[in-house]
Amino acid sequence: MKYFYYIIIIVIFSACKQSVKPPFEMEKINSNMSNSGEGIFSIIEIGKDYFDKAKYDYNVVLNIDTISITKRDGQIKIPIRWIKDSNLIYKDKNFPNNEEANITYNYLGYYRDIDMYLIETRYYEAIEYCFVSPNGSITTIWGKPIVSNDGKYFACFRPYGLEGEPNGIQIWKVKSDLVLYEGLYKIFEMNQLLFSPINCCWDINGSLLMQAEKMQSYYYPKEPNETYYLKLEFK
Repeated sequence: MKYFYYIIIIVIFSACKQSVKPPFEMEKINSNMSNSGEGIFSIIEIGKDYFDKAKYDYNVVLNIDTISITKRDGQIKIPIRWIKDSNLIYKDKNFPNNEEANITYNYLGYYRDIDMYLIETRYYEAIEYCFVSPNGSITTIWGKPIVSNDGKYFACFRPYGLEGEPNGIQIWKVKSDLVLYEGLYKIFEMNQLLFSPINCCWDINGSLLMQAEKMQSYYYPKEPNETYYLKLEFK
C-alpha cells in the first residue's frame, strides 16, 4: 500500500485561517489557507518520470534586479518609496566571542514583477527569507520563491530542520496593487511531519510538483531513504 493516499483539502471561506484534517491518518498535518478564492486543494502521488520531465520543461525567466542595491559595510539599505531619503536598513551583527549569535543579511534582488525586494537572513543554524515592499512592509516566506509559469503564483518550501521550525510548503498569489503595494496573498500552507520537501517545480497545467523524503528517514537514518513525488492541484 502506498504511503500517500489521495488528499482533499476544502477551504471554508468564512475563515481566513483554519486547520483542516484530511480523510486519513494525517493528524500531524496543519494546513492553513487564506480567504483568497482558491478553495479546493488536492495532493496525489505521481511518478518520478513525470516530475523529471516537468522539472526539465520548467523554464521561468524571472525579472530580477540584483545590482541596483549593494551591500556596503555590512549594511543593506532598502529604499522606502514616497518618503524622501528613507531606507529600511539591514545591518549584520557580529559577535567575536559568540559566533552562534551572529546574523548575516544578504540581498537577493528586486523582483520587478512582484515589486518587492528579497532578503535572506542567516543565523547560526537557520536561514529565513522575507519580501520587503516599497512601503516598508515585510512578508516572511519559507524559502526562495518558485514562480509559476503564468507568474500568478509562487511556491516556497522548507525541508525538515531544527525542531519547532516549519516543515512543508506555502503557495502565494501575486496581485498588482499600484496604490497599496500589498501584492502577496498566502493561499495555502502545509506544516506537517509526514514528509520533508526537498525540491519543487510547476508543471504546464499550473500544478505544483514536489520531491519529498519520508520523515521516517530522519527518525531512523540507518534505514534506506524513501523518496516520493507529489502533485498539488488547486481550484
